[in-house]
Amino acid sequence: MTWQQAQSAAMLAAAQAHADLRVNRREPFVDVVGALAASGVAHLMWRPMGTLFGAYLKQPGVPVGVLVNNGIPFPARRMTLAHELGHHWFGHSTSLDDEHTAGGSGGGRARRWSDREKLAESFAAWFLMPAPAVQAAVRLVTGGPPLSTPEQAYQLSLLMGVPYRTLVRQLQTVRQVSSQTARAWAAVQPGRLKARAVAGFPAQASGRADVFVVAPTYDQVTLVVKQGDRVLFDARPAPAPASGVGASQGWPQWLVPVVGSGEGTSVAFDVLASSPDSGSARECEIEVEADPELKLVTLTMASGGTVQVRVASRPRGLEQGRSLG
Repeated sequence: MTWQQAQSAAMLAAAQAHADLRVNRREPFVDVVGALAASGVAHLMWRPMGTLFGAYLKQPGVPVGVLVNNGIPFPARRMTLAHELGHHWFGHSTSLDDEHTAGGSGGGRARRWSDREKLAESFAAWFLMPAPAVQAAVRLVTGGPPLSTPEQAYQLSLLMGVPYRTLVRQLQTVRQVSSQTARAWAAVQPGRLKARAVAGFPAQASGRADVFVVAPTYDQVTLVVKQGDRVLFDARPAPAPASGVGASQGWPQWLVPVVGSGEGTSVAFDVLASSPDSGSARECEIEVEADPELKLVTLTMASGGTVQVRVASRPRGLEQGRSLG
């Protein structure tokens, strides 16, 4: 089986899975944990697994289960979940998947892939990045025009919760960019894109941390962030609201303002496990309504758009209930 054949079969299978599992193909962020549970997989277990990214476990007389390495980055966890869902959807037998066969590492196309691994990997890409979802995410990031920079592609990967280079490959597949552009953007290190985004602000503590840049075009968007990430808001559109930021609800302790050295046109926040509230946050041109128990905050920007920031914790053990992932 060629990769093109696998892509064609996986595209159709993923579309059918979206319909059967009631996944909204026009939402940028696909809830793959919920989809896995709805598909009939009885158990999802998170644990350290060394070099293994995930495993699909299927034996006669035993409920189907999935294991995922909770030590790999958040986007790779999501790709691995979708990859294992692909094995389940195609009716495959037990499979152990490493960084070359799951997780969207982007480095495995030159090695020899079995037909079923090609199908599962292609399914993962189409399940998390169907063309309508990609198009919706592009409109949010650019406001309508086509993508024109790798920085925009990086923000797109964060919106969709997938690895940067995996997203760039899919952009070419769904004809959002040319093959030449895809090759050029794939050669750009995400670390360079992060550094450009936070210019004027203190460096982040972790190299794995991401930088979300909330564009003025964002509205009714949920950002799924992790501890250590930075969320950068454009704060220019209008004066600060009279009520101030978080005046009634209080500022959530896990979203901490970062002071920049620029001209004050942007506001940045770091996502931390816990931190004392800071009065300086009340100077931002953003209103906040927070629920600290759910680690969820709704931000109403001066432009009028609303953005939810949800913290994705590192999962451990047996998955209990349905959650974003």
